[in-house]
Amino acid sequence: MPKTDELPRLAELAAEVPARRVGLIRHLWPSIRACLDAGHSVRAIQARLGADGVPIPYSTLCWAIANLRKSGTANERSAPPKAEEKRAPGPAGNDPLGNLHRAARNRPGFDYSGTMSDEELFGKK
Repeated sequence: MPKTDELPRLAELAAEVPARRVGLIRHLWPSIRACLDAGHSVRAIQARLGADGVPIPYSTLCWAIANLRKSGTANERSAPPKAEEKRAPGPAGNDPLGNLHRAARNRPGFDYSGTMSDEELFGKK
């Protein structure tokens, strides 16, 4: 089986700009995502693409952006996580009631869980 570096025609095809609109949006996704992250609207991006000779309907651009965000493209996966996405490592298992347990630990005031014996709760008789 040939190695990927032995397939120059395939490498040339990957470097070409796709002919279909969705493929073009996928090809331009890093630039589009950078514009969105900078706070620009999809409408402004569509206007700039149109000015550059890439007429894409607004609905098609919105649909493609939503699909690219949902699918987590290769460019998105290779990017380092943002600061708010970094979390402290949690327990090895996934606790479905983790939020309930955290809330129970941090309740203000007296909270009797019913697990203490009467002697521990009220003292010796």
